[in-house]
Amino acid sequence: MPRAIVLLLFVLGCYLTYVGLISSNWLGYVWVEEKPHADWWMNTYIVVPAKVAYQLYGVLSLWLGGLLTGAITAMVYHGKHPKLAIIFLFFAVFFSALGFNTLDWMLNRASGSNVEWTLWVYGLSNIKLNSWDFYLWTLIVPLFLGGFLIGATVLSLF
Repeated sequence: MPRAIVLLLFVLGCYLTYVGLISSNWLGYVWVEEKPHADWWMNTYIVVPAKVAYQLYGVLSLWLGGLLTGAITAMVYHGKHPKLAIIFLFFAVFFSALGFNTLDWMLNRASGSNVEWTLWVYGLSNIKLNSWDFYLWTLIVPLFLGGFLIGATVLSLF
């Protein structure tokens, strides 16, 4: 693949990651700004502050799942390190599921409401989406796809 396309995909991955981070801070303002020190139970035994749960277990985990999935794709496409790709597969599934599940639990107020929001994060203030579609297309997909593009392009250079 030509290096110009790889660079373009890397820049697109960085932009999508930025969009996901901006919209995650906007949607999760309750956990980031209002109640960052509230207890959040990850399971029966692990209790962390809500800000840590949201940003580490939610946002970062979903992005890491995309990054590892992109790395796996590049490894398989180039035929390098198949055993490492299998190990990355387990981590990619784990981080993707952890990130999506945490965000889904913590943002159920956003995705469960019947409010329409404009796509301000993409600069499209005249297009409105319901809250579930906004959550999906400005947080979940950009974070995962941004990580995917960054992982695939960085590993394709080696």
